[in-house]
Amino acid sequence: MPSSYDLPKSYSSRWGPEICPNSKPAIYRIQETPIDYETITLPYIRTREDDLSWIYDILDHKKEQNRIVYEDDHPKYGFIMIPPRRSDGE
Repeated sequence: MPSSYDLPKSYSSRWGPEICPNSKPAIYRIQETPIDYETITLPYIRTREDDLSWIYDILDHKKEQNRIVYEDDHPKYGFIMIPPRRSDGE
């Protein structure tokens, strides 16, 4: 299947590129097309929907209501801002 995700031939899919402490890491720019989104990304997201339930719980105000710092309820561009949890649970 042709894809816009083709990597250079020097890239080994098993081990990845060699890493040298003083070298610059390789940077790849990937442009996702609508076809890529529908055939690759969207099916992956759909398999992971259970992992995203915590996000929908926040957006539906079922969880974390006391941690909301700011909420914009614009119908198209709205968002909820919640501070990140630290590893110590605070």
